[in-house]
Amino acid sequence: MRTVLIRVEDAKRPVKMQLREGTRVSDILGYLNVPDGSILARAAEPDNAFPYEAEVHSLVNDADHLIVRPASAADENTDAVVFTLSN
Repeated sequence: MRTVLIRVEDAKRPVKMQLREGTRVSDILGYLNVPDGSILARAAEPDNAFPYEAEVHSLVNDADHLIVRPASAADENTDAVVFTLSN
């Protein structure tokens, strides 16, 4: 089991959570009852979100600090490709 500290953006206090093997990002977001579209990431890398159905236990270390925040439109379009057509 790993213990992590999770700060939900705009919340007053972080949440200390123990993660068992098999715990997924979606499980954590559901437990925290955050709005749909929220993401979970390391506090040191807030723009590098964990995949929604990823198994978190294998991605974090004991005592890691994580953050939950809403995904911005910029985050959702980071993989967008723009094509310019000319004649």
